[in-house]
Amino acid sequence: MRLWPTTPAILRQLTRDIQSGDRVIARGTGVIIFVPFFHRDPALLYANRMEPSIWGQNDALPAAGLVPFSAGPVICPAHNLVPTIASLAVGTFLSAAEIVLLHPSLDVANLPGTLNHYGIRLKLIARRREK
Repeated sequence: MRLWPTTPAILRQLTRDIQSGDRVIARGTGVIIFVPFFHRDPALLYANRMEPSIWGQNDALPAAGLVPFSAGPVICPAHNLVPTIASLAVGTFLSAAEIVLLHPSLDVANLPGTLNHYGIRLKLIARRREK
């Protein structure tokens, strides 16, 4: 959810003027938060690698300032439900089969900034059931 969020852009409208250097961005201006860039802040030691340790136990929104489900008054109403259902679905698949990533091939030392969600190809290899 951090490296390749399902919602890559969050649209917002400023509720007050913002000073940025010598410019003022006026209240009412529309802004786009490009989530993959925001989630991969180079100041973070884990910016471009898989790092499950940043997520606390049962934590849908880690304290590291990430916004996989947006935040504030317009947060996704299913921000707790989505990770739970996804975990259950993946757990169900893994209990019955091994999931192999066919495409794209990923180098864990050099992960891409974004993924084409429609281009991901997986293969399920059924596990033998013991009698």
